[in-house]
Amino acid sequence: MDPPKKPSCSWGLQIPKRRKYDNVIFKDAFEDEKPLPIASLNVHKPSVPSIRATNVETLKQQALKEDPLKPRYMESILKRAQERMIERERSTFIRAQKEIKKQQSVLEDKEQFVTPAYKKRLEEISKLEDKLEKERLESSSSSSKKSLSMHQFCKELLDKDYRRR
Repeated sequence: MDPPKKPSCSWGLQIPKRRKYDNVIFKDAFEDEKPLPIASLNVHKPSVPSIRATNVETLKQQALKEDPLKPRYMESILKRAQERMIERERSTFIRAQKEIKKQQSVLEDKEQFVTPAYKKRLEEISKLEDKLEKERLESSSSSSKKSLSMHQFCKELLDKDYRRR
C-alpha cells in the first residue's frame, strides 16, 4: 500500500505574497542632503533655544512627576473600598454583639472568654471609624463652602432673613 498523496491544491483563503520592490529611481536622491543644525536656524535670536530648552526640561520633569499610566481615580476607589470593608466588619461585630445579648440569659452562669486579638480588632475598628468620621466632617464642611446647590442657597437666604427679624 502506498501512502496517500497530498492534494496539489490547498484549501481555504489564499493570499498571494507581495514582492518587495526597491525604489531604484529615488534611491540616491536624498543621500546628499543633511539636516541643518538647529542652532543655524536661530542665529539672530541666540536666547530663544536656551529658553525653549529650559521649558522643555521643566515640562519633562513635570511629566516624570505625574505618572501618565497612573489611574486617575484609583485612590478614591481604594479609599471607598476600605470604608466599605470597615462598615462590613462593623456590622458583623454589631450582629455578633446582638446575638450575644440574646443568648445572655442562657450563658449567665458560664464564664465568658474574649481573646486579646478580638479586643485589639475592636479598638482598631473604633479608631478607623473615628478617623473616617473626621474626614467626612472635614469634606462636608469644605464642600459646603465650595459649592452650594440651589436648595441649600435658598435655605441659607431664608435662614439669614429669619435671623434678622
